[in-house]
Amino acid sequence: MPLALLAMLAGPAWGIDDLVVEVGPPVEVGVDGRHGRPFLGADGLWHLAHGRSGSLHDVVLNEDLTADLSTAGFLVDGAGRFVDHGLAQCPDGSLLHAASANLERPDDSAAVTWISADLEPGPTVWVVDRDPTHVTNDMAVVCTAELRAVAFAGEGDWDLEIPQRNWLHVLSEATLAGEAASEIVPMHEAERINGTSLVWDAASEQLVSVAMPGGSSLRATLYDRDLRWSGRISTSFRMEDDRQAYWSAGTLQVGELFVVVHLARRFDQGFAQDQGDIALTLLGPDFLAIGSVMLTAYDPPVGAMRPALARDGDTLVVAWDRDGRFEAARVRLDLDAI
Repeated sequence: MPLALLAMLAGPAWGIDDLVVEVGPPVEVGVDGRHGRPFLGADGLWHLAHGRSGSLHDVVLNEDLTADLSTAGFLVDGAGRFVDHGLAQCPDGSLLHAASANLERPDDSAAVTWISADLEPGPTVWVVDRDPTHVTNDMAVVCTAELRAVAFAGEGDWDLEIPQRNWLHVLSEATLAGEAASEIVPMHEAERINGTSLVWDAASEQLVSVAMPGGSSLRATLYDRDLRWSGRISTSFRMEDDRQAYWSAGTLQVGELFVVVHLARRFDQGFAQDQGDIALTLLGPDFLAIGSVMLTAYDPPVGAMRPALARDGDTLVVAWDRDGRFEAARVRLDLDAI
């Protein structure tokens, strides 16, 4: 597929064609499931963690990003209860996993599991248990030296007089060991958490919620080291053919910049439900859009869903599911230009 570079209305001095130097074609991974999450293992190989049959599974990816099926196995056994999955890799190579569940009603519960760098899971801890104030699907997960946390949306309930909210569950070592409850911090200023991402801005020492709520807009909601709201940046940008950017499910910081993987489509294209094409958008340190790269060009009605990304040096691996099957692509950045 030819490289499609899309110019934005405004942004920092960088140019997208200076930063993204190679985009590989979409590859059929050869594994079924949903919520594919790529990560670089301690073995130096790319892996794809993914949800299937109510648990979290893992498979090693070959050099061409197809699955080495001889390596397939469980990462976290959800006993058939897990529905949606979130995953963040920590600085030491370990993984923080979160999963939603429907214990009494849809999306009323969630569990977290810390997984060591050598892929040994710790205990599964239920941080949300049949709670009507939470909606746990499509959560956002962050794991840094400063913060291990998972964010969920809240649901308004007229009987309980609960307005729409978001909740950040801060996870201590005692929480991940199953010995203490998570610390719950409100994030009510952020856009609805479902389908957004969290990233720790090392330069400003802030937690950032990155959302693309539609209408060619991007909203970055900022929280300081004490997780107090410190501001919001709202910007707009234009994509090729008037595509709309949405579902900003993965964000990484690379130097001063941020890389966001998301869905994009024109809403008259005829894609089914929330499906669309996969795009990467690069943001400057002020969260202004530099430009976007399209990774796919699907024919409606079947498109992609639930994108995620991981990085090793100048290489990004992006994964998503389409019609119940995983696909992936490589993107190479020019780190000297960042």
